[in-house]
Amino acid sequence: MITKLKYFKNNNLFRKMITNTSWLLFEKILRLGVSFIITVWVARYLGPTMFGKLSYVQAVVGIVQAIAPLGLIGLVVREVVQSPEKKQEILGTTFNIRLFSGLLSYITVCVVFYFFDKDRVELVYLIGLLIILQSFDTIKLYFESTIRSKYTVLATTIAFLISSVLKVVFILLELPLIAFAWSIAIELTLASGLLIIFLSREVHITSFLSFNWNRAKNLLAMSWPLILSSMASIIYIKVDQIMLQHFIGDNAVGQYSMAAKLSEVWYFVPTAIVASFFPSMINLKRNDNKLYLTRLQNVLDLLFSMAMGLAILVSIFSGFVTNQILGPSYNEAGLILSIHIWTGIFVFMRALLSKWLINEGLLKFSLISHLSGAIINVALNFVIIPIYGGVGAAVATISSYAVSTYIVCYFSKKTKLMGDLMSKTFLLPIRLLLKIFKKRDDR
Repeated sequence: MITKLKYFKNNNLFRKMITNTSWLLFEKILRLGVSFIITVWVARYLGPTMFGKLSYVQAVVGIVQAIAPLGLIGLVVREVVQSPEKKQEILGTTFNIRLFSGLLSYITVCVVFYFFDKDRVELVYLIGLLIILQSFDTIKLYFESTIRSKYTVLATTIAFLISSVLKVVFILLELPLIAFAWSIAIELTLASGLLIIFLSREVHITSFLSFNWNRAKNLLAMSWPLILSSMASIIYIKVDQIMLQHFIGDNAVGQYSMAAKLSEVWYFVPTAIVASFFPSMINLKRNDNKLYLTRLQNVLDLLFSMAMGLAILVSIFSGFVTNQILGPSYNEAGLILSIHIWTGIFVFMRALLSKWLINEGLLKFSLISHLSGAIINVALNFVIIPIYGGVGAAVATISSYAVSTYIVCYFSKKTKLMGDLMSKTFLLPIRLLLKIFKKRDDR
């Protein structure tokens, strides 16, 4: 045991991995805390109508942004691991594809807004730059492949903090809505510029721009399921805000958007828990399937308990929380939050389901589940939003997550096992009561 500990202490690769993970965790925690405070401050300053206008543009850009990378990110990581000697060719080809796709998508969105929604076109010009500039995220993959994510963390964090300071200054100077779109554009441009600077210190920048047509064709041929999956996933996350604006207006989008942000701030928790538990569970599947299933049930129970406790607590105090944090102008956000927070039950369990699907080699099911969720969300929003507004959108969100996470598990024999485990989890309160009564009887 001592020998193993000494090995890991002296192992450079192990130390690099720990350092790399620490940088990523630092960025996530810092961004989460600062972003929440700044977003609330901006929302209070702008009010629900102007904040809704900003959120609507961000939702549209978010959908296009999810489609523009053409599902290449996950594939590229795998290709680099399998062919490290061709890393620059792979990354260069990916960058060029994403840049071209981003430019085409950006121009399309700008043209559509110019002809059909001129009131928001200036916001789209600025915030839409994300569609192009995200191609520079390919540089992040280079640093990830060399286990030096500190450079990407430095680039994005510096840009994020400068953007946050700008937003505070804009609030104090009482500048209009367009100023906050500028702060977003500045953050994106600065982060991309810093990534290029850090990359240029490592390799000659022109070598990163290499393009191989055969490589591009192979990547695109493999990526289409991932494109559809990304599209479906982002649709049922963002489409509610777009449909709210269409049926009700910007004020409704602002109310719903802030309620959703308060509800979703906890979504990093299940990801962290599953990331900690699942690596050891992969080995269990090979060596002890019975114990593997028990551990799956234990983690599901834990995630369900945390989400349920959070949902009950937030539902009780939602009105007080939104009034204190956002102010009286967000008078509808409290009720929306009290409903939307229950989505967390399925989101928490989805974190484990996603890992389980990868471990079982059922990636196609991920696409089916996302598509099912997107269809249900759009259909329900179309029916409910005109009647109930943001409250209806929250109900549609819960329903779509319930379908995509739980109900679709019964669509296939291969995934029924996970559906049964979730069903058992929903009966956790009854199981605990039965356990208590059994202990009393034993006494």
